[in-house]
Amino acid sequence: MTIVKQQRGSKWIVSIFVENHNHCLTTPSKVHLLRSHRNVSAAKKILAEFFSQANIPTCQKMRLMEIDYGGPENVGCTERDIRNYEQSLKELHKGHDAETLILSFKSEKAKNSGFFFDNEVDVNNKFIRCFWSDVVSRRYLDFFGDVVVFDTTYNTNKYGMIFAPFTGVNNHGQSIILGCGFFSDEKTNHLCGYSVN
Repeated sequence: MTIVKQQRGSKWIVSIFVENHNHCLTTPSKVHLLRSHRNVSAAKKILAEFFSQANIPTCQKMRLMEIDYGGPENVGCTERDIRNYEQSLKELHKGHDAETLILSFKSEKAKNSGFFFDNEVDVNNKFIRCFWSDVVSRRYLDFFGDVVVFDTTYNTNKYGMIFAPFTGVNNHGQSIILGCGFFSDEKTNHLCGYSVN
C-alpha cells in the first residue's frame, strides 16, 4: 500500500492510493484472533478464576466461555490469553502459598470449631510442617481409630514437601482420611510431633 499525503491546514489529503500493493485483509471470521482485537476483560478474568477454583482445565474454560458468549469469535480472547493471565496470577501469588494455606485453615477454624490445624516454621520463618484434621475426620477417628495407617509420599510436589495422610478403615472396608500433614523432611520428631486426636 502506498499513501502520499499532503497537508493543507489541519487536514491531510490522500493524493495517491495504490490498492494492488495491499495484503489480503483478515476475514471477519478470523479478526478475533488478531492481537489488536484480543483482550481478557475483567469479567473474563473473574470467570477464569472461578473456573480455576472448581479445578476446570483451561481448554474447558475456553469451551464454556465460547458457549456462554455464542462462539469463539465472540469471546474476545484465545486460550493462550487465558493461560497467560493464569500464569501472571501464579507469579503474583508466588512465595505466599504457605501464608494462603494458613489463612485458609484459620478461616475454616473460624467457621468450624471442630477443625484442627497446627503449623511450624523454622528460625528463618520457612514453613517446615503442618497438620490438619476436620471435624468429620476426627469423628471417624473415634469410631474407626483402632488402626491408623501413616504413609508418606516422597517429595512429589513442587515445594519438596512430604504429604502424609493418616488413614483408617471403616466397617465397610473403605479407606477413610483421619488427618493430613505436610513435612519438610522425614525426621521422626517432625513426623510424630502431632497426635491425630
